[in-house]
Amino acid sequence: FANKTPLLIIFLVIATVILVALAMAPNRPSLPTPNLGAQKEIIADSSLSLSELYQIDEDEEASEAAVVSYQSDVQIMTGKNKVTGVQLEIKYDPALITTVDVLPGDFFQNPTELLKKIDTEEGIISYALGTENKGLSGKGVVATITFVPRTGVRGETAFEFLSKTTVVAENADQTVLKEMSGLEFSLGSSTPTSSSAQPASL
Repeated sequence: FANKTPLLIIFLVIATVILVALAMAPNRPSLPTPNLGAQKEIIADSSLSLSELYQIDEDEEASEAAVVSYQSDVQIMTGKNKVTGVQLEIKYDPALITTVDVLPGDFFQNPTELLKKIDTEEGIISYALGTENKGLSGKGVVATITFVPRTGVRGETAFEFLSKTTVVAENADQTVLKEMSGLEFSLGSSTPTSSSAQPASL
C-alpha cells in the first residue's frame, strides 16, 4: 500500500489539473435553436368582387339622346390579411361597351397608383394601387369601373377577373387572394341588368 500511495497522489494531481483546466476554458458557442414560431404562415384569406351596376351620370348635351354612364365597384374583403396593395386585371367586351375608366376607391387612404392601362382593342383593364402605410384589414372599395354602353347594342356581357389579379399583404411573399367574383350583365334594355358571376376559387 505504501508503494501505491505516490501513484495515487500523482493521479489525483493530474485529475485536479485537468478539471481546473476545463473549468477555466472558454465556453463553446452553442448552436442557435431554430425558432419554429418566428415565421408564421400567411394564409390567403382575401376576396374581390364586383358590385351591381348603377347609373352615375347623364349628359343630354352630348347628343340628342341622353348618354348614360354606369359603374361597378371593385369590393374587397381581406379576412385575416393586412392588405397593402391590389393589382386588377379585368376583361370586358369592347364591342359592347366604351368610354371605360377606372378610379381608386376609398379602401386605401391616399393610395399610390402604380399602374393604369386600358386596352380598348383587347378589352383589358390593368390597374394597380397600394399604400405605403401599414396594411389594412376589413372591407371596402378598392376601385371603381365606369363605362358607357355602345349605342344600339344588345347582348350578354361581363367584367371578368383574369389570373394576373393579385392582392398583396404584410409578411406574405405571394398573393393572398382566395377567390374573386366577376359581374355578368345584359345590355339592350333601358337599364342594364346585372347578376354576379359565380366566385372563382384560386
